[in-house]
Amino acid sequence: MQQPEEMVVGGLASTVYEEGSFDGAGGSGGGVGGPMMMQQQQQPPPVRTYDDLFPALPDASLARTANRNPMGAWVNKMRVGSSKITHVFRVPFAERKVDGQRFGEGEPNHICADIMRKTGAHIEISQGKDQSITFLVTGITTEVSEARKRILQRFQTQANKQLSIPKEHHRWILGKKGARLRELEKTTATNISVPSMEDPSDIITISGTKECIERAEHEIRVLSDEQSKKASERLTIPKHFHPFIVGAFSSNVNALMEETKTKINVPPPSVMKDEIVIAGEKDGVAAAKAKIEEIYKRMEKKTETVSVEVPKCQHKYVIGPKGATIAEILQTTGVSVEMPQSDSATGNVFFLNFR
Repeated sequence: MQQPEEMVVGGLASTVYEEGSFDGAGGSGGGVGGPMMMQQQQQPPPVRTYDDLFPALPDASLARTANRNPMGAWVNKMRVGSSKITHVFRVPFAERKVDGQRFGEGEPNHICADIMRKTGAHIEISQGKDQSITFLVTGITTEVSEARKRILQRFQTQANKQLSIPKEHHRWILGKKGARLRELEKTTATNISVPSMEDPSDIITISGTKECIERAEHEIRVLSDEQSKKASERLTIPKHFHPFIVGAFSSNVNALMEETKTKINVPPPSVMKDEIVIAGEKDGVAAAKAKIEEIYKRMEKKTETVSVEVPKCQHKYVIGPKGATIAEILQTTGVSVEMPQSDSATGNVFFLNFR
């Protein structure tokens, strides 16, 4: 006897029998004729379930298992494609804008929803015991940069700083069709106003949070210094040695600039860069470079590091107003105090001592 064949029509399966092969309910199945064919056509199609027609995807069970993990929800949110990044940053309580709302209610949520809609990034917020706010932003690089800038503008107190930069250097800061300026604003989360060509002013204004302004100022001064003189040098000196080069209240670096007639740009503590830039006349740059390298080599051989856990809520007392307490410690004891970044999960404070 010939076996029935399966045929799928329009996504549904039905059974088709070859002529002369049908077995009746009580017959032997060999006959062929009209009544038999009519009976064969009136048979109801096989009953199929949704599980038969639409089987579960192979990884569905894995997804259900992952969701049972207490950390599953957070892990799933962190699992993004290769083109996406996740950036975490913190707004200290002392720098938060007063929004008149309790956390998690009202305006803060509306602000984040508005930023997500405008940038395409995904934002999660949480509040720490010290009343600081931590933001987790996920998306492609451009989305995250724009979202971070908007978040800081809305949630963190803003400041302005004016820099006097030679007019002839403005074009280097702007870049071709303003591309460098736009990139600088994006990477530092600031707004930077450069006067037009017709405006005789040499004042560049930076708006943003304190740390962001410091980053932007550093980058602008580096660009200007490189254009101001005939020679420039970039030295890679590990960041934790910078305080010994700068000195308490910038005494060492100011004396060195005066002695060599150069400009020396050392990144501020909030800018995580090892690079120090020297600009000036060729001989002066060479002399400043040699002096800085000498300080570094001497300190590298004779320093030891001690780590102390300090609650994050007390860091401001260690730093002091505008870093005055750290500078006084360096001046009176010769010990450099290195604070963790504001978005760091640890409260460890590092002390570098010259033996």
